[in-house]
Amino acid sequence: MFSASLRQRPEWASLGPVLESPATPCLRESYLENYDFAYPIDGHQETNGQLCAILTLRASLEEAQQQCTRSRIERLAEATGHPSKDRAAILLLHHDGAFRSASGRCPVDSLVALQTLVFESSAASWIPIIPVLEPSALLPAIQEHCRSLRRGARRLESPPTTSSMALLNLVVSGGRLQPLSQHDVNVVSDLFPTFRDLSSAVRRGEGRRLLADYLGEPGARSIVEFWTKG
Repeated sequence: MFSASLRQRPEWASLGPVLESPATPCLRESYLENYDFAYPIDGHQETNGQLCAILTLRASLEEAQQQCTRSRIERLAEATGHPSKDRAAILLLHHDGAFRSASGRCPVDSLVALQTLVFESSAASWIPIIPVLEPSALLPAIQEHCRSLRRGARRLESPPTTSSMALLNLVVSGGRLQPLSQHDVNVVSDLFPTFRDLSSAVRRGEGRRLLADYLGEPGARSIVEFWTKG
């Protein structure tokens, strides 16, 4: 489901054709009070809970909009907390037409700004961020996240452990002089929350492009070579 309130927001101009397309019949319009999207985690019914997500844009993270965005994040956390079966996520849409960057690249400052807002709220610090490159990738991103939940690959009840985060520093090729910075570790862990996700991504063109957009070509190449060449 998607919230009827999206029709009143500027991003509807680019989201509307996608959400109302016959190709996405599984997303029907409804009244959702605390989030923008609700999708069954098992893909069919709500007995195992839903993935409840809010949509954020680069414009949502500007100083004048931060308090509003922070409040939306906290309402999402409250609506999906224990004992609810529902899970939460924040969708960060990079290219929605009106806010497309001139370079066509994913602005890493948007992800960092959103991370900061999330971490500043103890009630919402566990909520993962799902980067979405463009409106047409919105539903596939939601579905892929639900598949990850079904596999049990991701635990949303708590943030990643320190040890698993630290292991990302080892995901570099032997020829790289410096390990991943803490900033790069945070970025990669948000993009690909498990090693299985990262391993799968480096073997796909879209995954490699995401790494290059966020880390630059040298950093992305190091990670790709680690997984593909050993």
